[in-house]
Amino acid sequence: MWPIGGTRRRYCRLSLLGMLVLSGCQTRASAGSHDGTMGSVRGIALSPVRNLVNELFVPESLLVVIDSTLESRVRLAGFGVLPASTYQRVWDEMLAAFGPFYDPLTGARNDSLFGLARDSLYTHLQFTYQVEAVLYAELVSVTAVVDDGRADWDGARQSLVGWFAQLADGILQVLEAIADGESESTLDDGEVEAMSLGITIEDQEGAVRYERWAGVEVIADHSTGSRLPDGKLFRSPGRYSDAAVAALGDLVHAGPR
Repeated sequence: MWPIGGTRRRYCRLSLLGMLVLSGCQTRASAGSHDGTMGSVRGIALSPVRNLVNELFVPESLLVVIDSTLESRVRLAGFGVLPASTYQRVWDEMLAAFGPFYDPLTGARNDSLFGLARDSLYTHLQFTYQVEAVLYAELVSVTAVVDDGRADWDGARQSLVGWFAQLADGILQVLEAIADGESESTLDDGEVEAMSLGITIEDQEGAVRYERWAGVEVIADHSTGSRLPDGKLFRSPGRYSDAAVAALGDLVHAGPR
């Protein structure tokens, strides 16, 4: 299922319904996609975007940016769309009808009840709203590679230094090349924590029809490894809408068949 190549990292993915509890962490490769045929899928329900980054509060306004961008891009691809707000309402109704899926004492999941709720959800979505698949969107923590003061991950790129530092480094490299015939950047290399947006589309059988990841922004200080303060995060809503567009790029180009 997962693409091969790129930077390996740890992440946590939502369980099938995307609204219950997190499954175990897995290893995935960066900047890949799984865009197997959408087959008979003509309508897609959008699940509200979920923030899975530990100890990081992403403003609701930015989650709305992602939701709205995903909705408009899926429509652009030619699919019928069930908005995230409607999907959430339907899922809440399922929760009320079937009750909790987990034993309050042991934490064990009632797989029979879970499966019944899942089947009922997809049946309701298909016959009431004419959708055959659900799009799950997740914000996750990933590891970005830093080279010459620039972070690269999942198709995104972000400079970690200002323009003056980049200019000074370039001048220094030119002077070194003139003097010694060789030059090397003085800017940082290594790794830094970043955030990516993951998109997964699953049909009523649980088969993954589409999967892709797109980088959003760096969320930690490269020098210390500590999280950046809110004042240095969330300043560019365009990075969130751009990530949503990039994550759905293959889907928009393919469209329903």
